Amino acid sequence: RLGRPGPWALRARPLAIWVAGLGLAVLAAWSLLFPGEVPGAGEHALSFSINWDWRAPHAPLDGVAVLVLLALLAVAALQARPRVALGLLALWVGNHLLMAAFDDFGDRHVLPGLIGCAGLVGIGLDALLLRRPRLGWALAGGLVVALSLGLLDMRHRFYLPEADWRGPEGAQVLSLEEARGGCGWIAEDFRVAAEPVRSHFNLLNPGERAALRAPAGCIRWCRDIQDIRWSSRGVRDRAQRLEHLFAMAPLGVVEERESGYICQVFEIEPVTTP
Repeated sequence: RLGRPGPWALRARPLAIWVAGLGLAVLAAWSLLFPGEVPGAGEHALSFSINWDWRAPHAPLDGVAVLVLLALLAVAALQARPRVALGLLALWVGNHLLMAAFDDFGDRHVLPGLIGCAGLVGIGLDALLLRRPRLGWALAGGLVVALSLGLLDMRHRFYLPEADWRGPEGAQVLSLEEARGGCGWIAEDFRVAAEPVRSHFNLLNPGERAALRAPAGCIRWCRDIQDIRWSSRGVRDRAQRLEHLFAMAPLGVVEERESGYICQVFEIEPVTTP
């Protein structure tokens, strides 16, 4: 027969959570700090200033209503199991702040932190369902709705074939020359890319952005299927970051008839969004 755990076991559990959290944090930091240079090295402060309050990588847990729901569960968890919950909260928030210093921060980088989030949700729901079951079931239902909506959204974008995306209806069709218009051109697909190829990374640094805008006073971005669908490459995160940072106006679409390639052209405004 298995008896109730002794005091030593109850004390060991919070310690194990902290050890696991610190281990995951070290592993996450290792990819940024060692060994040697990584993409974005030397620009961690700039990357952090861009990414620290960017919530899109946590989707579908990034909405204000869902964050309020998670905050209530975190409070319940901290009241019920303060030492364990504090370690889980540190893992969740700490991972986000650490990875925000990476210039290509995206949804794959929040996975270690989601372990902490899941632990907080479990402890918080367990505590509320025992003490305040109505509130507990309401919060559980809200979380199920949020996760279900996220799955429904991904259902249409999950490895979406290029042939199935035709661009926005009624958009003006532009030639590649018209689309570029002599502006700084952000596009990575070989069928429409300029020489040298410019990517979203060239827009993150204010100096590079000014240099791209200088010749004609404008910058244009060609958003294509890679920026829309979900795939293991995670390029959609980069497009979402641009939409988070800049005001932009749609101009039309570029079509490459032989291959079926289509991209939507945006002009990036000089002033960044709040």
